[in-house]
Amino acid sequence: MRISFQPLPFLTLTSLLVFGLLIWLGQWQVQRLHWKLDLIAATEEAKSAEPHPLVQLLEKGEVTEYRRVSLEGQFDNSRELYLFTSKGSLGVGFQVITPFQLTDGRWLLVDRGFVPEALKAPTSRAEGQIEGRTRVVGLVRHSIKPGVFTPEPERGTGVWYNRDFAEMAKSLELSPTVDLFIDADQTPNKGGFPLGGQTIVEFTNNHFGYALTWFGMALALLVIYFVFHYRAGRLRFVTKS
Repeated sequence: MRISFQPLPFLTLTSLLVFGLLIWLGQWQVQRLHWKLDLIAATEEAKSAEPHPLVQLLEKGEVTEYRRVSLEGQFDNSRELYLFTSKGSLGVGFQVITPFQLTDGRWLLVDRGFVPEALKAPTSRAEGQIEGRTRVVGLVRHSIKPGVFTPEPERGTGVWYNRDFAEMAKSLELSPTVDLFIDADQTPNKGGFPLGGQTIVEFTNNHFGYALTWFGMALALLVIYFVFHYRAGRLRFVTKS
C-alpha cells in the first residue's frame, strides 16, 4: 500500500503557521509552569526561614515579598486603620493596620491581624495594644491597587477595602516612609486580638491545563487538516495490485 497525497498549498502553509503557533504557546505554558513551581517553592522557603532584620535587608536591596523579617520600633496605636475582610470561620471583621516607626525614624505599616466587628474599637481590646519599643516578626507584603469595583475608603472611620500603602500613608501623614506592609506572625497578643498570622499565600497555577489545551488544539488541527484532504480525495491509500 502506498499513500497518495496532494496538499493544497495555501491551506498547508496556513495550517503550518497556526500549528507552529499552537506548539509555541504550549511550550510557553510549560515554561511558565516550571517558573510558577519554582516561585511557590521559593516563597514557602522564605516564609519558614529565620527572620532577617528588615533594616539590613533594606540596605542591601534584598527585600522581596513574603520574606520573613524582624523589625524594631514603636507602634502608633492612635492612628490605626481597618482593612475590611471576611475570614471564613472567623467571620466578617477587619485587619488592623497600624503605623510602625522604625528605630531610624522611618514609618511603615504593620498588619497586626484580624479582629471581629465587635472588637474594631481599640478600647474593646486595650490589652492587645502594644506600647513602647517592641520587636515584630512578620512577612513582607506590597500594596494592592484597587480594582474597578473596589469601594472608596471610608476615611472618617478609617475603614479601607484594599491595601494601598501610598494612599494609607498619605491619609496618616507619615513621613519618611518605607513603602511596605508587614504581616505580623502568629505571636499571640494579650487578650487574644488582633489575631496575627493571617497571611494566605495563594498562587494561581493553571499553566499545566493551558499547556494541554494548546497542545490539544495543535493535535486537533492536524486531524482536521488530514481529514479534509482525505474527504477531498487528495489523500488516498492505494493498495498495490
